Amino acid sequence: MRIAARWAVAKAVARPRRVATSRAGETTSPPDPPVPTLQQPSSPSSPPSPGVAAGGARSAYTTLATPASHTHEAKKSKFVATAWPVTSHDDAARLIATAADPAASHNCWALAVGAAVRCSDDGEPAGTAGRPILAAITSAGLDGVALLVTRHHGGTKLGTGGLVRAYGGAARDCLAGAARVDIQPATVVFITAPLGDVGSVYECLSAAGGARAGEEAYEGGGSVVTLVVSMPRPAVAAFVSALAARTAGRAACVVEEE
Repeated sequence: MRIAARWAVAKAVARPRRVATSRAGETTSPPDPPVPTLQQPSSPSSPPSPGVAAGGARSAYTTLATPASHTHEAKKSKFVATAWPVTSHDDAARLIATAADPAASHNCWALAVGAAVRCSDDGEPAGTAGRPILAAITSAGLDGVALLVTRHHGGTKLGTGGLVRAYGGAARDCLAGAARVDIQPATVVFITAPLGDVGSVYECLSAAGGARAGEEAYEGGGSVVTLVVSMPRPAVAAFVSALAARTAGRAACVVEEE
């Protein structure tokens, strides 16, 4: 089988590694959908996600290490903020939908996952809830984050300015106390090597902080192995060089284009 054909087969099996009631002084807007959808366009004035490089490619980014929560009170209204690290828009949507309280006055949210930047006021006056929550995420330099702020109304009006401060403050305080982690996007590498060199492949892969990303495929009566692996982008060049040295050039690598 030609090498190009082997890459096509290997790539096909690769698995990628690792979201209205009107009250005096608070005129409401029509409620937004409770769950974000991939088809919903982000507002042109939405701030860009920090994890998006020039051209739209995902770059290294900082996200939450674990979920976080915080409760904020303003004039007897309780604002319960919950934030999660997420890897996709669908992941964020599922978490938001599951945690939203149907008995609450409003469930307002924002998410930033690469190029997917969304927010919802959920019936609060336009721009007083979703945008302040989203601003808290982006101003913290975070990406891959979904944040829900649930409001339990206390009977006292806050006004538009008070709502912006309450939603934004709850979101900022939630993120301020959360542990963070830096994420390096993984790059996929396709490798063909003689069976006797497979041990060297995995030793170099471990040193590069990578892992297998697909099933091994055998050819030539089992004498040639095709592997699909992934590793942090900055480690790719050193891995390819080390593998070439360990196998005297017998292992061939093709790096997936970004």
